[in-house]
Order: sequence, then structure tokens, then C-alpha cells
Amino acid sequence: MWQTATVSQLKAEMRKTGALSKSHGMFYNGFKTIQEGYFAAKELGKEVGGITYDKAVPDDFYRKWASPGRETPEQQQVRINAMSAAFAQASTGTVYVVVPKGVALRDPSTWAQYELPNLTRTPYVHEIIRIDFEPGKKFAQLKKTSLWKGPRGPVQGVWPPRVPAQYSAIFT
Repeated sequence: MWQTATVSQLKAEMRKTGALSKSHGMFYNGFKTIQEGYFAAKELGKEVGGITYDKAVPDDFYRKWASPGRETPEQQQVRINAMSAAFAQASTGTVYVVVPKGVALRDPSTWAQYELPNLTRTPYVHEIIRIDFEPGKKFAQLKKTSLWKGPRGPVQGVWPPRVPAQYSAIFT
């Protein structure tokens, strides 16, 4: 039977690593492929001391909780959404969302449904900054826009998300 960690379990695992207490959370949205967004966020993260969600989990996480090749596409997406929500809940300070220049933030998306609602509900996130990504440009050259200031800014989105009943316990 397939199972994955709950958002609460994932958040606890991420906090144990301590990676987010000394790094900016790097999120991404609006890219043609997940890989493009991931690599853009990862590269810019190197310049600003930021990390993507895969660097916030313990090294044994994937062996323990991921089942590549044995998950359905739906199950894989549920696991990714849970990791994204936990990464947002565990983030602190200033976080960045990397978006291709000229592209609007997508909704529905993992960003809009699992990350943004949790970033705006945690008292530890102080600001969300959009970075308009252009390939080949360094962080200092890119346009940055403050999207939200906390910790008492307006809450965004719905939480917990609307998911099929068999997955609801993962997100509560």
C-alpha cells in the first residue's frame, strides 16, 4: 500500500536538518517544465544563500518516503505537493519565487495551492519576493518585486487544500 509522509512529518524532518534556518527558501512557478524552474531556482539560490525543497530534507528521505517507479502519477504529485507545503511551513525570513520574465504566476499550481497559503500563514516568513528570471543573468541584474510582507500580512489562498478523501490526512 502506498503512503507518504504527512506535511507535519515532513516539516519536522526539514526543521531537524536546520537547512532552512540559515537559508532562503527558493520556490518557482510559471516555467515550461518543472526541471527548468527547479534549475533556475537552484542556480539563483547559490547566489543568495537559498535552497530548493530537496535540500531541506534529510539525505535518507527519498529512500524512506519516495517510491519511484511504484507510484502512480497522482501519488507522485501528492508527495510533491506535501513536500512543497512542508517546505513553505518550515521556511523563515525572506523567501523567493522565481518566475520567467513576463509570465504571470499560475493558478492553479503547486505554488498557488500548497506553497503560498502556507508561506502567508507562518509567523516566521517576513517577505515573499518575486524574481523575474532571465537566462544568463545574475541575481543582481534581475527585477525583484515584493509580493507579500509579513508576519502579519494578509493570508493568501485556502488551507488545507481540497484533495481526494484518500489523501486528506496527509495535509491536515
